Amino acid sequence: MKIIKQFTSDNWQGSYYELSIQLSSKPNIDKIIKTLNIIFNECGIKGPFIDNSCFENKAELTEVHIIDVTILYGLVIIENIELGVVIDIVREEKNDWISISFPTGMIEKSFAVKYPFYQKTNPWIKIIDSFFINLCKSISKYIEIEIAFIGEEISCYIPENEVTKEIIERGGIIVNKSTYERNKMIGKIIKIDNELYYIPPKEMLNITYGKNPTIAST
Repeated sequence: MKIIKQFTSDNWQGSYYELSIQLSSKPNIDKIIKTLNIIFNECGIKGPFIDNSCFENKAELTEVHIIDVTILYGLVIIENIELGVVIDIVREEKNDWISISFPTGMIEKSFAVKYPFYQKTNPWIKIIDSFFINLCKSISKYIEIEIAFIGEEISCYIPENEVTKEIIERGGIIVNKSTYERNKMIGKIIKIDNELYYIPPKEMLNITYGKNPTIAST
């Protein structure tokens, strides 16, 4: 097993390839804490840690601590390689999100990264996507997921009630059963479990999410 015992500051730099999960359509600190406990206790991610330069003392996952914390760190083994992972807690007025991301500086320690992020030239994307999908599956056993996005720099979140069928069919999205049935989607759809469906990104497309999503072809 290849273990990176100490990460450099460069490993935490670059863009982020991430999974962004909408947990709730209204603020719910208890749901955030429960989800974090699942992530760190049942998904193979060691942590949480507050300092990305020291992975010895774990942080407490209580309301008192989480209210003042927006970023946590963890360690995970993927393909027998230990990588550092960033967990962002985003609390909006009407929505709560948790993002799990890998900086490209971290990915480049073990995989060849080529820009832009097309699956054809970046085989590691399927490996990371599989990890993210299984993570959602583990969370879904205990907590309902509103919607989730997988991709590069998906920091412009779109809550489930604003997502259109067109956006969903562009791919890189995990939707719950009610969203799937309401939009009557067609095309390649992967059933994760009885409550979640994954729509893969269209090959050779770079998808940018936001209030006005765009697709940039090659």
